Formats: sequence, structure tokens, C-alpha cells
Amino acid sequence: MANPPPPSSFGPPPPQSPGQGAPTPPPAGYIPAPPAPSGPPAYISGPPGYPGGAYPGGAVPPKHLRGRRPLLIGTIFAVLGIVLIVVGGIIGSTAAVSKVPNFSRVSVAAGSGTAQFDKAGGYLAYYESSNISNSTRTLPLVQVTLTNPSTGAQMTLTTPYGQRSDGKFKQLYYSKDGHNGLAMWQFHIDTPGAWQVQLNAGPGVDSDAVMAFGPSIASGIAIAGVTVIVGVLALIAGIVLLIVGWVKHSRHKGQLRRLVVAAPFGYGPPGFAMPGPGPSGPAQPGPAPSGPAPGSSQSAGYQSYWDSQPPS
Repeated sequence: MANPPPPSSFGPPPPQSPGQGAPTPPPAGYIPAPPAPSGPPAYISGPPGYPGGAYPGGAVPPKHLRGRRPLLIGTIFAVLGIVLIVVGGIIGSTAAVSKVPNFSRVSVAAGSGTAQFDKAGGYLAYYESSNISNSTRTLPLVQVTLTNPSTGAQMTLTTPYGQRSDGKFKQLYYSKDGHNGLAMWQFHIDTPGAWQVQLNAGPGVDSDAVMAFGPSIASGIAIAGVTVIVGVLALIAGIVLLIVGWVKHSRHKGQLRRLVVAAPFGYGPPGFAMPGPGPSGPAQPGPAPSGPAPGSSQSAGYQSYWDSQPPS
């Protein structure tokens, strides 16, 4: 007997045998998987200005990003360094040389004059000329003889400034109100008052040269130099701390941004874990789904017409 043609694809499905398509009851001890959470993950607000503005799973947001302390300390050091550099410059340009205009001066061309010393102590004799600059390294010798106003005793200056063993002068330069000078002699005065000055110029002396007498300005310049050096070191330390703080701040910000972006795409909230073994042993696999094998064109829950016909 010939087989009837297959049913139309638009017709009703063939009748099912009893029990076909019914779910299989789970075996004893089976622990079902927890239901998937419905709705979007739970979020709470992040710190002000934080990208994304929220943390997944109810995590507590940090109050401050990393690098805050190095940034704060670096800013303080940088500001302090700038202030010290400015103060050192002011001391070096004004306070250290503020005494220069009040020095006693005697023209070398005149050959004699008077120098006023207000108190006993150490003093310097400076060679001044319009040709003197900070780059000047040699000076023409000027012999200086001082006469004590009380005793009439004379004192010829022979100790170069700095007391160098090679007989050269230590560099101590100033430029103030048109006075450009270098220290030449150092000496000590025991009796304050107006001392008579005799000058004997050597070869190479400038026509406008004068000898100025006054206290040393080296201490003020040294204080200014130390202040500037400390300021530069503080500024460098501040810049380094600012760089370190900025790097830590950027890295922490990037870590938190990746946490917020990654959580909604399946990583789960903090503390979430896959279900483990139940009280009666490891979880058992669920029943195999009913229906056609994978890759079959047969729809789930339907039986082929040829399968439902008995063999002829």
C-alpha cells in the first residue's frame, strides 16, 4: 500500500502520543539554580564629579581618590619654594647691599681723605669703578694707609679680602645706586671715629676709581643665597610630589571608572557567588530538555508524520 503524502506545513500538527512533551520531574536531591535578578543592578551615588556617578552592588564609595596627600603636600612645597626664591632675591638685591650708599669714599686720584667708622670691629676696603662688573677677576693694587685719630698711629692694609694663600682677592661684588665695587682689603678698627686715609695708586688704576670703606656685605649675600637654594630645593620637591600625586589620582580614577562600567555587563555585585553544593551533596544536573536534537529542523513538541505512522 502506498504511503500517503506528508501533511501540509500550514495544517494542524499531528496528534501527540500520551505523555509526549510533558516535563520530566527532577531527581531527588536536585537543587535548582537561583533565579536571575530582575531589573538593573543596584547602584548608589559615587563621589561628586566621579565618572558614571555610581558604584554597583551597593558598594561604599571612597571619600577621596588616591594621591590627595601628595598633591596637597606638593602644592605647599611648591608655593613655599617660590616664596623663598622671591624673598632670597629681595634680600640679595636690597637688604644685602643696602649699606653700600652709606660707605665712606676717598678718590684714588685725590690720594687722601677721611673715612668714618662708627664702631669698633671688622671692615673692608672696596675698589669702585665704572669698569668693575661681576665678571671682573683682577684688580689694580691701591696701597691704603689709615691714621688713628686718637693716637696718630698708622696702619697699612696688607690683608687681601678672604685671606687667600695665593695672595688673590676673594670675589665679593656689589652694584648699588651707581656704585660698582669689589672687596680688596680687610682690616679691624679698635677706635671708632674719623680716620685719615692715604692712597698710593699702582699701575692700571681707573681714572674714576675710589676706595670705599664699610662693613662686609658677605653675610647678607650668603643669607640670600641660602634662602634661594632652599627655595629651589623646595620647589623641586613640590613638583615631584605633584607628579606622584597626579599619577596616583589618575590611576585610581581609572580603576573606579572600569569598575562602574564593567559591573552592569555580568560581573555581578560585590559579594555575589555562584551557588555551591547543597546540604545533600553536589548539585545535580537538571533534566535534559525535551524535543529534537540540536541541529534538527523539527520543531520542539511536534512529532513527524512518518514517525507516527506504523510501518506497512
